[in-house]
Amino acid sequence: MVESRQLIHFAEIVKKGSFRSAAKELNLSQPALSRSVQGIEAQLGVKLFDRGQGKVKLTVFGEAILPRATTIINSINDIEQLVESMKGLKTGEFRIGFGPVYSDLFAAASLSHFAKTYPGVRIQTLIGTFSELIHALDDGRIDIFVGEISTLSPNSKYWISALKERIAVFCCRDNHPLLGKEALDHRLFESYPLVTCQLPVRLSSFLKTLENYPEGKERKTVNSDIVCDSFYVAKQVVKNSDAIGLIPEVLIHSELERGELHILTYGKHKVTTLSGIVLLAKRNPSPAVETFIELLKELDTKF
Repeated sequence: MVESRQLIHFAEIVKKGSFRSAAKELNLSQPALSRSVQGIEAQLGVKLFDRGQGKVKLTVFGEAILPRATTIINSINDIEQLVESMKGLKTGEFRIGFGPVYSDLFAAASLSHFAKTYPGVRIQTLIGTFSELIHALDDGRIDIFVGEISTLSPNSKYWISALKERIAVFCCRDNHPLLGKEALDHRLFESYPLVTCQLPVRLSSFLKTLENYPEGKERKTVNSDIVCDSFYVAKQVVKNSDAIGLIPEVLIHSELERGELHILTYGKHKVTTLSGIVLLAKRNPSPAVETFIELLKELDTKF
């Protein structure tokens, strides 16, 4: 099989007009360059040059091969330039998914920072539930996602980098009827709709009432009355209605400081996020994805 290196040698001889000049340009000895051309000729079974005095002259076979060799060489150069551009993040593309917590927490911050620093890299995003994200990853529709990982474990299929846990709290609007109550029990709590994003499987049996539940009464599990695609929407519902929110505390810091929302203490059980960065283990991440992962980890320490 003719090698790309040999085609480069062949084209350089044509360009320079002599073996000597081409060998000097290629930093090869003239005998080494001659052996390279002889190798092509042996592979093809034809002569490429009429070896006479003065400038080299192409045979009919050499003339036929030259434009195709030039096309191949240009393609190789394009490939090398593309790879170098991708390594330097001057170009590239990847697709990332965010679960509800992280779409609100630092999707915008990470994407805007990356777009500013690496404007040549194209990014597509998907906001979805754990089920939607894991299916999209398995199907190749996204390259990476940030979301719930409680049902996953590092294995031959997935590479997982856990993010820090964040506490979710029950909250309500200012001047809510439940504010000022000394003790919240199931009767008061169940009088108002619960709004949150879709709860992960691990919380499907989480009880609304963890304390002071009447003996013999069937315990009611947390089945959200209002399920939102994002916690941003959930916050707006809580601020403008009597609904009770179950929302990560980090996402309502500003509202708590302004007095727009208030935390309701209800039971001793803590609801926490169990999230991380997930990729397919057998797929090597691109330089852009690797850089984005480091950015996510950095942001995880700041929020």
